[in-house]
Amino acid sequence: MENNQDEPVFAIAFIGPVTLPLILNRDDLGRPKTAIMGGVLRWRVSSQSLSAGVAHVRNFSTELAGHVGTRTKEMGKTIYQRLREKTSEANAREWAKQIAGQFGKLKAANANDPLQELEIEQLAHFSPEETKLSIA
Repeated sequence: MENNQDEPVFAIAFIGPVTLPLILNRDDLGRPKTAIMGGVLRWRVSSQSLSAGVAHVRNFSTELAGHVGTRTKEMGKTIYQRLREKTSEANAREWAKQIAGQFGKLKAANANDPLQELEIEQLAHFSPEETKLSIA
């Protein structure tokens, strides 16, 4: 297939068939941004715009239910609550801090929110399997 330099090529590699609404990066005048890659003019699609396109697909959430991970800063609190059911408050807090600390820098203690020190500063992604294992 021959490509004219003035016609952008749009290609995304997915595993399996996927149809997404096209959300292109746009400049301050609303025109699609382009870049020349491999000698061919291509449209620029950021990961954020691709994620937004996926989120707008009607059956996305129903088809992937149970297979989508979670981004959170609060997994330490969740782990603490589960541990608290099985051990002392002191052990649950210490172990939850140690586990949460593996995913990022812990927040400082706060007198107004005693569980804040179980949160991490940045978001961490947890797959459904990781979530199940961490709160088992």
